[in-house]
Amino acid sequence: MLTSTGSAALFIDLEFNNLGAGSQGGLFRSAWFEGVNSTLQSLNIMGNNLLGLEVNAFSNLRNLAWLDMTANPLYTVSESSFNGLSNMRDLYLIQCELSNLRPTWFRDMPILEELHLEFN
Repeated sequence: MLTSTGSAALFIDLEFNNLGAGSQGGLFRSAWFEGVNSTLQSLNIMGNNLLGLEVNAFSNLRNLAWLDMTANPLYTVSESSFNGLSNMRDLYLIQCELSNLRPTWFRDMPILEELHLEFN
């Protein structure tokens, strides 16, 4: 968890760190990035065995524009999991074992340019 105050991280790369094993229920939690939630623009959490996204999982990451969640088995994604991603331009959900898409996932992404859904 990044909780230092005054941090101005723009990009965090956490590929293949098995974050899902250490979190309750294997769910992604934006609270992990509390110290950089106002500056973080790019986040790579590929291959972390995340089993899902909590409700409003990204609501405090308001400046996030690039997110790669490739190779995480996202079995639990709520209607509001992606709420608050109004600056999202590139979203990678490749090989996430998704069997359906809900339009509500993308309603808060008015400037989304690229959505990658290969190998689901």
